[in-house]
Amino acid sequence: MRKRLIVEGWRFLPHSYAIVNQWQLLALLRRNIALKVVDVPFYRPSWQTQAGLLEPAAEQALRSIEVAQPAESADVTMRVFYPFTFSPSRSRLTAVFATLEQQLIRKNHVSDLREYEQLRRRPPPANVKAVTPSQWSAEGFYRAGFDRDQVLVVPHGVDTATFHPMPDVRNNIR
Repeated sequence: MRKRLIVEGWRFLPHSYAIVNQWQLLALLRRNIALKVVDVPFYRPSWQTQAGLLEPAAEQALRSIEVAQPAESADVTMRVFYPFTFSPSRSRLTAVFATLEQQLIRKNHVSDLREYEQLRRRPPPANVKAVTPSQWSAEGFYRAGFDRDQVLVVPHGVDTATFHPMPDVRNNIR
């Protein structure tokens, strides 16, 4: 049986979290995963979706992902948006992508003040994990009281078909 994954986040937006989410979704589409998305409202009302951020085929692939129903659950719900929410989802496991550049969780990092206050007293439930791209950022979660097994360090990847030196620059480097 295929694993079921719901990804809550932003698409078609020139923001770092949206870019991470879009590349992650494209990579997940190549796996044997039952993938669905939830488009989360943008952080700022003035933000607008934008076409042309990726190749047309990639944008079409992102548009083709099925949207999860409001009460739907999965094996894992992955959240990739800001501010963070570490509250459990309907799924068995909730993973929250987050970066802590200053190695601490501030009030404005969390979507709900009550949740922020709870995080100051105790880590989230064991079925909630933080996914972060560096050991530096992970240290912030440990300082905030997260258990070591609640923090997963997953470095960002790169698509070398997209991100590579221009041919003339590459030849000059060699």
